[in-house]
This record gives sequence, structure tokens and C-alpha cells, in this order.
Amino acid sequence: MKRSKILIIFLGNPAHDSRSLKIFKSLSDLGYTVRIICAHQPGENFLNHPCILYAKIKSFKRAFFRILMFYIKALPLVLKEKTDIVIASDLFSLPLAWLASKKNNKAKLVYDSREIYSALASLHRRKFKQWLITKYETFFALNSNLILTVNESLNKFLSNKFYNKKIHTLHNFPPEKR
Repeated sequence: MKRSKILIIFLGNPAHDSRSLKIFKSLSDLGYTVRIICAHQPGENFLNHPCILYAKIKSFKRAFFRILMFYIKALPLVLKEKTDIVIASDLFSLPLAWLASKKNNKAKLVYDSREIYSALASLHRRKFKQWLITKYETFFALNSNLILTVNESLNKFLSNKFYNKKIHTLHNFPPEKR
């Protein structure tokens, strides 16, 4: 039986994100072909692995420019990938993951939602940005096949927000000590 090819897209660096790395390792250990496309900024540590592709971006003070640069640098990498399942490991990876799912004959799109992005502290009293992020997330989440989340309270929140979507909790447990 042929195992699915899985692409993880992440506006971050798996060297600093245990969740993406654990998902990558777990799926690889199960025999899936898994690749990660992620961001790398100057001076950051990185994991030297043939299945991790880095979109090299500059450091920016404003998140908007960092996100835009990631889209520009990661898009060619995303378009080269052939995949059956695409995992967007954060809100800002969703557009690239959505494009990858469309390009690959409607590959399954999984949104790994880790936060209530519209309620982040940096958006306090920024109603327009909260509204914009809510619309952005809603469009892409409703076009996903599955939403993963980190805990039951976020699962409940997202279930109320996206009542007709499959939402599963995948906890961030520490690795088992042997």
C-alpha cells in the first residue's frame, strides 16, 4: 500500500518549534514521506535535514513584511512539491497550504490551529486587524478538510466558530522518557 506524501508549511523554524518537529518525526516514523517548508531568518539555528526546505527571509520589525517575504520566498518551493496532504502549521501558512492543495488535485488540507489569532495580545484594541484576521482565518479554515488544535478549550472555541468542520485535539505532550 502506497503511503501518502505529506507537506508541512510553517512560518517559523522547526528548530524552535517542537510541535511541528514532533508531527514531522511521528509521521515519518509511520512511513509517510514528509517534507517541511519553513522560514529561516539570519542568525537562526536550523536543522540540517534533506526533507526540511528553508525559505530564507530577512528580519523585519513588522510582521506584515515578514509574512509577505515568506510568501514570496516559499511559493516557488510549494509549487514544486507533489503531495497528498498539506498541513498549515499556523494561520499565516494557510494561503500557501491552500494553494498547494489546489495545485495537487485537491490534496487534503489540514489547518493546525494553535491559538485564537484574532485575540492575541498584540491585537488588543486593534479592531480592524482583529476583524481582518478573523475573515482571513474563516475563509481558509472553512476550505480545510480537518482542523487540529492543541487543547480542549481551543477545540470548543473553534467548534463553535466552524460548526461544520472536523476538529481534533492533538495535545503538546512532552516526549516519553525511556
